[in-house]
Amino acid sequence: MIYTISTNDLKAVSLAMADKDIRYYLNGVLFELDNAEGYRLVGTDGHRLHIVCKRKAQAADSVIMPRDTVVHIIKQKTQAFELEIIPGATRQIKIRTGGGFITVPEVQGKYPDCRRVMPKQLNPIETAHYQPEYLLDLAKAQKILGTKNQNGYLAQQGTNGGVYVDNEKSFYAVIMPMRHNAPESADFERGLAKVQS
Repeated sequence: MIYTISTNDLKAVSLAMADKDIRYYLNGVLFELDNAEGYRLVGTDGHRLHIVCKRKAQAADSVIMPRDTVVHIIKQKTQAFELEIIPGATRQIKIRTGGGFITVPEVQGKYPDCRRVMPKQLNPIETAHYQPEYLLDLAKAQKILGTKNQNGYLAQQGTNGGVYVDNEKSFYAVIMPMRHNAPESADFERGLAKVQS
């Protein structure tokens, strides 16, 4: 089956894709494909997770596309590309863009199950600290996907990570909080006193 994939969807999830990670399967994007030409794209580096879900049915197949191929497709600057999985001892991914097609081997390995880090319900009361670059990447992803009304929101989950949701574009993300030691209340009060003086 040939799938038509939005390049912007791929670009949005690639912002969370790992680069030169020893967990080689994270150096790429997971494509979950269904029999109704729908898809879910997942990118993660282990600290954050971006998902675009446009599945129409249960996933029938999945494949991990290598990072260099993801980057190549994005550089083509086409609106969409076609993807086909070629079966064999080592499965191949055939990609057709405006400038022709390429065939690359899939990344072997088991991609992390993103459902394990997605909370069942939100608990927005706890606080956490995030890498500012990760939050900027969420804004970039929203811009790439063309969200018009800035409808996305980040719900804090304490040490379980913040969950970002943009229902308008079927985009979801999880960002793991940074570990840090909270300041003692006396230190915090001294800092506030300096600001107020």
